[in-house]
Amino acid sequence: MAFALACIVGCGGGGGGSAGAGGDPMLVGDWKMTSMSVNGGPFFAPSTIEWDVRLQINGDGSLSATEVWQGSSESSGGGWSVNGGQLHVAAGWLNWTGPYSTTANSFTLSSVANYDGEGHSGSFVFSRQSARIE
Repeated sequence: MAFALACIVGCGGGGGGSAGAGGDPMLVGDWKMTSMSVNGGPFFAPSTIEWDVRLQINGDGSLSATEVWQGSSESSGGGWSVNGGQLHVAAGWLNWTGPYSTTANSFTLSSVANYDGEGHSGSFVFSRQSARIE
């Protein structure tokens, strides 16, 4: 699984962070990745490659991430922050930063540079799985 993570998700530098005054309360909640695209190509369901990513984003700037890759599961804790229209999420294998947008039931994290450690950029759509916790 570690090889798959390096090839698909990639790791960069940096750690978590705190939502703090710059956080976006619309991001707080339980999320599941439902769509992704690579290098600006068409969006597709991650389940087609047997990949599932779930995030629990907390109001205190912490988060937990669970990935299931072809039947193997890994969970990690970390943090998130928003700065100048950029969302940064970091937990174990996941270390993504990019522009983001939110609605009541989804958020999109776009143009994540080198998300796979091989120079590709990715965009990811997450759907809310439970009611937002205030």
